[in-house]
Amino acid sequence: MNGSKGGVNKLKEIEKNLIFEALRGVIKDRETLAISAYGSRIAGYAREDSDYDIIVALSKYRPRIKYRYIRGGLDLAALIVDGKSLMKDAEEASLGEFVAGRLLNVYEALLGNEFIGEVERKLKGRVTLEIIDEIVLGYGNMSTNFIIPVKYLLFEKLKKRAALYPPALYSYVKTYRGEHGEENLRAALGGFLESLKEMERQGWVSLDDDSFRIKDDYLKSRRFGSVKLALSYTKRGVVSYAVHGYAGCVGPDVIKKEIISKISRSREVGTIPREMERPKSLWRIDEGLLIVDGEGWLQQVLGHLGLSEDARIIRRSQEEPYEALKVYTLEDDKNKVKIAVKNFKDIRSLKWAFLNLWALPTKWFEMSPLTRLGREYAATRRLRELGLDTPQIISLVLNERMMVSRFIEGISLGKIVKDVIDGRSVDSSPISIYGKSIAHAHRHGYSLGDTKPSNAIVSDGKLFLTDLEQSTEHGDPAWDIALFVYYSNKLTMNVDGARIVTRTFLEGYLKSGDVSMVKKALNPDYMAPFQAIIAPNVLRAVRNEMSKAIA
Repeated sequence: MNGSKGGVNKLKEIEKNLIFEALRGVIKDRETLAISAYGSRIAGYAREDSDYDIIVALSKYRPRIKYRYIRGGLDLAALIVDGKSLMKDAEEASLGEFVAGRLLNVYEALLGNEFIGEVERKLKGRVTLEIIDEIVLGYGNMSTNFIIPVKYLLFEKLKKRAALYPPALYSYVKTYRGEHGEENLRAALGGFLESLKEMERQGWVSLDDDSFRIKDDYLKSRRFGSVKLALSYTKRGVVSYAVHGYAGCVGPDVIKKEIISKISRSREVGTIPREMERPKSLWRIDEGLLIVDGEGWLQQVLGHLGLSEDARIIRRSQEEPYEALKVYTLEDDKNKVKIAVKNFKDIRSLKWAFLNLWALPTKWFEMSPLTRLGREYAATRRLRELGLDTPQIISLVLNERMMVSRFIEGISLGKIVKDVIDGRSVDSSPISIYGKSIAHAHRHGYSLGDTKPSNAIVSDGKLFLTDLEQSTEHGDPAWDIALFVYYSNKLTMNVDGARIVTRTFLEGYLKSGDVSMVKKALNPDYMAPFQAIIAPNVLRAVRNEMSKAIA
């Protein structure tokens, strides 16, 4: 059965006949499972003196694998391999992918199209799982926010192979950057698409045109081991080199030609396309610019915002020393933008570790920088979709664990609360709006986790929710209520002011919120972490207002 993987640069009939003729002495009377051509002749970048690269899969071939250089009507570089060993190399990398790895790229099946197609499917199915596992190991729940082009799977794999065997980089660049680059890419991605479609049927990913997303179900259904994965890559490289030595016992003239050719090709690589050098640069997110490598992130943000590279940059930190937030004013001759840059791996974020000691056993705060970044990104978008106001996301800088958003100019709700408690203000309506906003989030399955009044900003008549890094679906609404009510009334002796703040917040919350959550927040367990910072008479007044609200 003759066939092709895409037929970008199909061999002519006369070439096929010469290949079969040249291989006759190698195959002899053995059962031939497949013959496949790959490399420069198929990808369309061959020179006049280029060999024809061939894989020959034979049944029960011993010594399992052999490199043969055959000179005749055509010059062949033939990899003779046992069929079962080839299939196992695709499924388990048992030969370090020394043979099966050549089917990552475009090829033409001259014989045994079904067999070689199955090898390709097994190979690309495994590679797809390995790379997605790697993403999830590296980014956890954050992984579900990435929009990943299918070609990332191919280029990430080729990057790994080139790291083990640098001369291969020449072939990869020529294959996907040359005259037939787009055709070669479409042909190579077919097997990856098949794997992703199968994963989509299992509910592990969602496909959209030329990209995919990892779904929560994938994270729940797979067990990951970073050490095991890293060791498998290391072992694969060692095995590949060992097989290369074992299979390539050839004469000194051939070795000399190969060495000269590889040195020459390495010099001719030229500029490596960014998507091949840094495949993660292909990733996107729904809102904002995704910067995987944080080098020069501010210049990339300037470009994303349409500001000139020589824009004036003024930086200041927030007033509170424990806040890992910096505010930048970016200004050129035409535009001025204020951005808030939140660093989730800043040493000041150790506050969550101390807060866990304080809040146990009632509440556990998430400490992982990447998880907090993922939560803030997801909650900022999701709560806005639900009709609440949150800052616009400008960029995520992954390796720096930073989120860049529009800076909200306004008054902190914390200041408004303090003014009401101290009797300096009679307008407590923003407090009611905050209660109503939290109830709205609760009704849609979201808990904010950190509802300190300073995490809301009143700007142009709107109330913006910020600092959402502890937000989560299916969290504890009662904690949100307790934290706001008790924390807002810390370190004050003004009982009347505390009553107003508590009553106003609960009135807003109970316009649409669940009264049972307020009742749950009255539980002494929720009160315990705050007892040391609230005066006893104020605490009694606050709890009295909570009891009235649920009566």
